[in-house]
Amino acid sequence: FGAVLFRLSKDSSDGSYNNCVNVANKLGNGRGWRDGHAEEVRFTRPHSMIRLPDDGQVHTIFRDVFILPDIDNRGMRRVDLDEDGIVEVSSVPYDENMWKRMYEQESTTLRKEGTAKPFVLEND
Repeated sequence: FGAVLFRLSKDSSDGSYNNCVNVANKLGNGRGWRDGHAEEVRFTRPHSMIRLPDDGQVHTIFRDVFILPDIDNRGMRRVDLDEDGIVEVSSVPYDENMWKRMYEQESTTLRKEGTAKPFVLEND
């Protein structure tokens, strides 16, 4: 199964929710990894979502920006949503050596400070 994103709108006059619109992927499309617009987007088991704070700058046509981890794809997806419900989904660039470099740097720092030794597996 894939995941579908919907946008739920609130009526400003009485505060009730009155409009639910499919904005990314479509029921029945299945799972996958495809960036793009609306129904062409594919996800595989996104986990949770955060909304990035609005910095007040007009640097994008999109009003709301969300980040969600796409677990089975082991990637982060950026969902840009404008006030008319138009969505653009893109993958956050991922460097396959990012974790290795990060942990090597942490290990080197710990050795220099003398607070810990790097963990090493030894074969018997």
